[in-house]
Amino acid sequence: EREIEAALAQLSLFQTRSSLSAGLRLVFRADGTFKDSRLEASFACCNQSIAHNYLMGVSLQISIWTVSTVIFLVYLVEPLVILRFVAVQFISIVASVAVARWMFQQNCRTSRLQLWNTLLSYVDSFRRSAEYRSHSLSIAHELEECKFREDTLYRLLFNGQERLETSSSNDRRDFLLAAPAAPCITREMEGIPEIAIPLALSMRKADLITAARAAERIRDPSYGLRDFYIDMRRAFPELQLYTVMPAEPQVGHTCVSSGLTPDEEYCRTLGSLFCVYWLARVGIDGEYGFCFGVDDSWVPRNSPTAAEVKANPELEMRQRFFERQEWQGLQQLLIDAQMLHDKDGKIGVNVEMMTAMLVLTAIHDVFKAEALLPKVRPEHAPFHGFVGGDVINDHDLAMYYVLEHYPEVLPSFAALDEAQRHAVLFTQSKMSFNHGWLVQAEAPPHALFFKFKKVVAAGNANPAEISFYFAHWLTDLAGARPTPLEGCEKLVLAFPHRVLGSFIRSFHVLSDLATETETQVFESYLENYWEEEVGPALGLLALPQGEHAIALMRLMCQAQMPDKQAALCKAWELLVPDDKRVLCEEMARTGFPNQIYTRSPSRRLEGPAILVYYSPHLIRMLTPCSALEALVILAEIYRRARELWPLTSIQADDDETNDAPLNTVTIRVDQIKELTVEMIRAVYANGDSWLLCKRNKLEAVVECHAIDYISELTNQGSAAAVLKLWRRRGGMDSSCNSSLLLIPEKEQPQDVRFTFGLVSLVPCRVLPCRPFSHTCAIFRRPISS
Repeated sequence: EREIEAALAQLSLFQTRSSLSAGLRLVFRADGTFKDSRLEASFACCNQSIAHNYLMGVSLQISIWTVSTVIFLVYLVEPLVILRFVAVQFISIVASVAVARWMFQQNCRTSRLQLWNTLLSYVDSFRRSAEYRSHSLSIAHELEECKFREDTLYRLLFNGQERLETSSSNDRRDFLLAAPAAPCITREMEGIPEIAIPLALSMRKADLITAARAAERIRDPSYGLRDFYIDMRRAFPELQLYTVMPAEPQVGHTCVSSGLTPDEEYCRTLGSLFCVYWLARVGIDGEYGFCFGVDDSWVPRNSPTAAEVKANPELEMRQRFFERQEWQGLQQLLIDAQMLHDKDGKIGVNVEMMTAMLVLTAIHDVFKAEALLPKVRPEHAPFHGFVGGDVINDHDLAMYYVLEHYPEVLPSFAALDEAQRHAVLFTQSKMSFNHGWLVQAEAPPHALFFKFKKVVAAGNANPAEISFYFAHWLTDLAGARPTPLEGCEKLVLAFPHRVLGSFIRSFHVLSDLATETETQVFESYLENYWEEEVGPALGLLALPQGEHAIALMRLMCQAQMPDKQAALCKAWELLVPDDKRVLCEEMARTGFPNQIYTRSPSRRLEGPAILVYYSPHLIRMLTPCSALEALVILAEIYRRARELWPLTSIQADDDETNDAPLNTVTIRVDQIKELTVEMIRAVYANGDSWLLCKRNKLEAVVECHAIDYISELTNQGSAAAVLKLWRRRGGMDSSCNSSLLLIPEKEQPQDVRFTFGLVSLVPCRVLPCRPFSHTCAIFRRPISS
């Protein structure tokens, strides 16, 4: 590639020269002299000019000689003197002519030589231009052949699959990581998993023999990461499903529910698979790959030197994680999950459970591809609150539905034996527990614990299965960044070590469900997190008490980092009463008719409780710089969700025939969780709006649509609410229920601007909305109407 760039640069130079000398059309005789009419005319013109100058010089000298001779003849009449003078003049004229002749010859020779050299340089440029052109064409041809060879290698290694054209993995180290291309799903096939998934898989079958061989060799020192990856691709055709896209994209919908590209979601899954590989190889080279990633040969990098650590803050973080992490504890988690076994201090692999974990990791997020989301068939309704014809937008519930009713469409899962299927189903369906919801306080107690407690009470959960789930959760979190060859960056770089430690320590919380209610377990977790993390970091040793307690403790869990938590605490004090009331009420709902929090004792027994999916991600994205806006946005989402689901009495949910009554609803904020406040507001300036669209009885999604799209939804019978996330300007309005008053410090009182709605945290005085008379008193001067 560098040779081609150099060749092209030379070509541009030579083509410029060529355009300047295109009229010469050089042709050479055998003796090397020019044979060109234009050149000969040029030389003739040069010769004529030189000859003319020569004759002018001779004429001038003759004129001078004549004049001087006449003068001397007039004043000097002696013949001898005249004769001598004439002789001297004649000699001088002869010498001048000789010198002029010599100079003429030299000038002519020099001019011809210069022209000759110039033309030779042009000829050499033409020659080299042709050589470079030929060289560049040959290199381009070689590169094309090389690309063809890479594509051929890719197809040979991965059973004829093609690389995704938009894949970002194209360099020599990463080209094998390119996501596989998959067929598009037409509108008619969407929601029908028994048709859409086999088509998206191109009817490929699973190779469980290769998967078992990979599991067996996973602790073999000679079994490298590249070999492992190739085995994963050959074993699990479901990896192709991550790049499935609809043939006709719908307005307001994304191809991937997480908000990432299909290629990035595919790389995140690879990161989780590589995490399983590295954790299984703790004690060999797994710690190094986990922390430092691999080099161009896919070999784990060694620890950096002291000088490298000092010069690179990222390497310092990697080295610190490497030194402080309790690797034996992570290895023990895999032993407890029966993926590894320890016999007399020698670690071995349980091939069956390790294979089950690899299958689960490969398939667990395939339904983030929205084109594959299933619709509930009438004969399967109700399914966890979904009625016939509803699209299940939650990718975990979608996986549960497909594994329950169409297990054969996922060939890797269908190839597992009964014990392996049971482990995967327990994680994806029976357990119905999302540990991320717990550690980030993302969900209310009903959505978080209810189904899992029923499993525990029925005696259907054993310690090995719970450990299997936690191992899956940990590897899923570790692969959250789409950079699989750089190690588990999400844990190594994005999480403080103490936060990861608190995550791991939270695993024991589930054991308390045997003796306590779901709300008590959740509240105990919030209190422990405050005492161990928030209090020491922010100097807030006393636990919150009162109406705001649960909301504030949940927000601290969602923020995670001390700087973000401190910003949220300050923003909470600035929040207007109505927004604060909404957060206090909605975040303290449990989803149970007979359970309340002890620290927020108001009896909020109505429902449904609202789960804002990805709210922790949204909070961390906007804090600490826009902490106040983050709270206002969250309050607005809760407020509009309550308009779509008004408060009503909820059921005890003890009847098995009543499948998941409306105790909890889910609001998905995938489309805004990666955006800044400015990006969120810019939508309104473009003639669009953020809508909260009700997809079914249990779910609503935040989507961007044209402003008039809500009328179309109304005509279709779909419920939706406009999210008022814009920045409002204008006079003060006492009816405004979500507003802030900003007085920029640099402005004088007579030039006050009132700003309502969501605002940027620029240096200013931020005051809660007060009555108009009170606000006027602040400026101590009247303000005209």
